[in-house]
Amino acid sequence: MKQRLGWMGLFWLWLVPCWAVPPQVAFSRIGPEHGLPHTNINDIIQDDFGFLWLGTSAGLVRYDGYDFITYRRELGHEASGTFEVVQIEKGDSCFWLHVRNEGLFRFSLYDETFTHIDLPDGLGGHQAWSVIEDLHRDMKGRLWVGTRNGLVCYWPKQRRFQTWGEEDGILPGSFVGAVLEDDQQQIWLSIHHIYIGKEGSVLGRFDPEQDCFEPSDELLASYHGTLQSQLVYSALSSRQQPGSWWLATDYGISLVDHRQRSISNYTFAPYSGDMPDLIERAGVNCLYEDSTGLLWVGSKEEGLLTFEKQNESWTYLGQASELPMLGSKVQDIFLDKYGVMWLAAFESGLQKVEIGYGGFQRLATPLAIDRLLVTQVYEDRQGNWWIGTFADGLYEQYKDGGYTNLRNRPGDWSTIGAGPIRGIDQDQAGRMWIASWKGIISQLDPQTGTLRRLRGGHWDLQGWAFTALVVDRYDRVWIGSEDACLEYLEPGSLQAHKFLFDPQDS
Repeated sequence: MKQRLGWMGLFWLWLVPCWAVPPQVAFSRIGPEHGLPHTNINDIIQDDFGFLWLGTSAGLVRYDGYDFITYRRELGHEASGTFEVVQIEKGDSCFWLHVRNEGLFRFSLYDETFTHIDLPDGLGGHQAWSVIEDLHRDMKGRLWVGTRNGLVCYWPKQRRFQTWGEEDGILPGSFVGAVLEDDQQQIWLSIHHIYIGKEGSVLGRFDPEQDCFEPSDELLASYHGTLQSQLVYSALSSRQQPGSWWLATDYGISLVDHRQRSISNYTFAPYSGDMPDLIERAGVNCLYEDSTGLLWVGSKEEGLLTFEKQNESWTYLGQASELPMLGSKVQDIFLDKYGVMWLAAFESGLQKVEIGYGGFQRLATPLAIDRLLVTQVYEDRQGNWWIGTFADGLYEQYKDGGYTNLRNRPGDWSTIGAGPIRGIDQDQAGRMWIASWKGIISQLDPQTGTLRRLRGGHWDLQGWAFTALVVDRYDRVWIGSEDACLEYLEPGSLQAHKFLFDPQDS
């Protein structure tokens, strides 16, 4: 997740939150009295325009921070009174919806219409044995559908299906409860056994190209430790420990560390006064790891908790701490693009979580930065910090503690532009774009160190005193200037388009 802070005035100190201080949490409940059509929320997602979309028992709901709009499809039969959206997956200009007892739907964000997607014979329809259990859109754009009768893969552009089940000898069972994807783009399945005399679950890696399912017991046999449960509801790649995987299970949480080749299991107990009693089983629905490494845990029965791995300590929020938190069953934890946490829960409405870490500490930056005026701060997708200054160019502060200082050398166009840094952003290719107040746009490739400068008055750029820069989701570079000009550069060609202020044009 990238993070940007704008013009910060005259800063003599560079400050960041102090992670050693426990977070202070405040909950704000949004319910029917605010226009929410139903208190049962199953899933939360955000579109490219910043709107929140909720999967509720009343249908698909859009929330703009003020009002709710409900979208539903009349089904034309006795069940038309319900259109419960259980799960939402983001597609290309659409959402993929799991609607309870009705199957798979595509919702177009262009014309706001629903299209029912018929699953292959034997896997679709309204039969109880073919109910959808999980949806997952992978990094390649494929939509995976876990059902009680097998696994379906759907290629939306080709409108092509492929299915796998227990009867073809590939999967160890038909009940595909969860479809997961690790940071290597590998698909994992949690398959549940529901037959009499055959209980339990199997977690394994699935290779659709080879039609091969490898149980985790075999894949992780050489690891130190074993999984306490293979009934997995969700998974999360760790931001703080690359190569590690958090699993939410019916017994708590597990950490699979592929680099250390180890497995660690952590359980918590239901709150029962000052000292919770340890129990064998405490299920977890969902997980979120924040930038501090703190793990937010949505449980099946105990509401919201946090887990601090270093001390192996749990903190009970909501009911246990007498905060006005939502009910005991947390369905989803979602952090929007503005850094606000939202919780979905069973029969408890939408919950907005405001988090304060309380306190600051000095970042271990070069001494020179402490004595300079900081104008811009930006965190890139790799976790490095870019610090723009008033008179000493640009600093790249690496997440491992090192740094690089890029300064202007007059007459040398291979160096960064002169003047205060007024804008920093990153495009989809990972290149950094920097705006200098003296009319210079710099394009920097951190991998190669190659720097390219575009000067105001050239490259069709109109502005001279640049004040702001941002890269949008289409990779267009938008630039604001003091001379009443807003313009953007097209990706690739860098052709400029101008919007001039005309006081006579309303």
